[in-house]
Amino acid sequence: MLRFVYDVALLLYTIVCLPKFVWESIRFRKHRKSFLEKLGFNLPFFTLPGGEKCIWVHSISMGETRAVVPLVEQIRRHLPNASIVISTTTETGLAEAKRSMPELDHYFYLPLDFSWTMRRLTRRLKPDLLILVESDFWYNLVSYNKKVVLVNGKISETSQSRFKRFPFFTKALFSQLDLLCLQSQRFASRFENLGVAPSKIVVTGNLKFDQPAAHLDIERWRSDLGIRPTDKIITLGSTHDPEEDQLISAILPLFDQFQHLKILLVPRHPERFPAVAALLDKKKIHYAKFSDHLPKQGNERIILIDAMGILSACYQLSDIAIVGGSYVTHVGGHNIFEPAALGIPVLFGPHMETQKDLVDAVIHGGAGKQVLLQNLASTLEEMLKTPPLQMKQAGLKLAEEVQGSTERTWKSIQAFLHA
Repeated sequence: MLRFVYDVALLLYTIVCLPKFVWESIRFRKHRKSFLEKLGFNLPFFTLPGGEKCIWVHSISMGETRAVVPLVEQIRRHLPNASIVISTTTETGLAEAKRSMPELDHYFYLPLDFSWTMRRLTRRLKPDLLILVESDFWYNLVSYNKKVVLVNGKISETSQSRFKRFPFFTKALFSQLDLLCLQSQRFASRFENLGVAPSKIVVTGNLKFDQPAAHLDIERWRSDLGIRPTDKIITLGSTHDPEEDQLISAILPLFDQFQHLKILLVPRHPERFPAVAALLDKKKIHYAKFSDHLPKQGNERIILIDAMGILSACYQLSDIAIVGGSYVTHVGGHNIFEPAALGIPVLFGPHMETQKDLVDAVIHGGAGKQVLLQNLASTLEEMLKTPPLQMKQAGLKLAEEVQGSTERTWKSIQAFLHA
C-alpha cells in the first residue's frame, strides 16, 4: 500500500513539474541529454564483465561525484574484479564521473523513482551493493536493492523536519539503509532522531577532505589566461543568480585602487553562462571568455570561466577565493574546504546552512572568514594590502589534520560486507 501511495504522489509531482522541465530544456538547453532516461524511457542495458561483485554508486551532482572518487579508487584496489557502475542525478555529475573515473564499467542517469522503473533497472544491473553518496534518499531505489550503504552522509535540519512529518514513511525508508557512514556527530544525532538505529551509524568524516588537488601547470595556465606576475587574482567560485551581480558590484571600487586586480568568475551551472556574459556586457566591464581559446591580452578585468571542471584550477591560481551559494538564501553554501586546503584564503557569505561542519572547520582552523556582503569590499581591501599568510598556512595545516575519511569509510564497508 505504501509503495502504491508513493508512486501516485511521485506521478502527480512529475506531472506538475514536467512543464518546467520542458521549458528549461528549451530555454536553457538543460536536461536535454538526460530527459528521456530520467523519465524511464531509455533505461540502459548493462554488459558488465564477470566479477566478484557488482557495486552501484549513486551521487547527485558534480560535488558529490568528486567527493566519492578516492573511495571508488579504494574499492577498485581491494576488489579488482568487481564491476562498478555509477549513476548521477545531473548532467554535470555524469560528466564529472566520466572525467574523474574513466575506468568504471557504466555511467547513467538515475531515472525517476517509480517502482516499475526501479524494478526493471535493478533486474538489469543485479547489484550486490548500492552506495549512496551524501543525501539522495529514494524509497524505491533503496527498497529494490538488497544491501544499501550511505557514505559521506548528511541531512539538513530542513530535511529532518520534513521527514518527521511523515513518520511511517520515514521509518520505512531509513530502516532499509544497512550502514550509514556520516560526516559528523551533528548528522548522526539527526538520523537517530529520525529513528535510525545507532548500531547502523558510524561517523567517518567528510570524504571531501580527502580529495587530492589536480596537478596543474601553473605557468601555462597563467599564460593562457593572460595572468601577469604582478596580478592579484580573486576567484568567485560556484556562483548563483544574483551573486555575480552582487559580488562584482562589491568588488568594482577596488579596481581603481588595485590596478592589477583580476577576477576569475566561475558560475555554478553551465546553462547560466550566457546570462552571466550578458550581465558583464551590461556592466561594460572588459572581460574575456575562457571558451574563446583566444590569447588573453592581460588587460581583462574578468575572465568568465564558461566551462566545467575548471574551478580547482582557478582556486590554485588565486590569491583569494570567494565561494558562492552563500550570499543567496536558497542554496545553503558550497565546498569552502577546497580552496582552503590549497592554501588559498577563503571568504564566504552568511548562508551556509548545509555546510555547517565545513564552516566550523575552516573558521576554527583560521583558514577563512564568513563575511557579510556589505563588509566584503573592506575585507578584500585589507587582504590585498596585507596578504594573509597565516590564513594560507592554516588551510594547508587543516588539510593535513582532517584527512582519513576515505580509509575509515572503506573499513566500515568492509566490516559490513564480511559481517
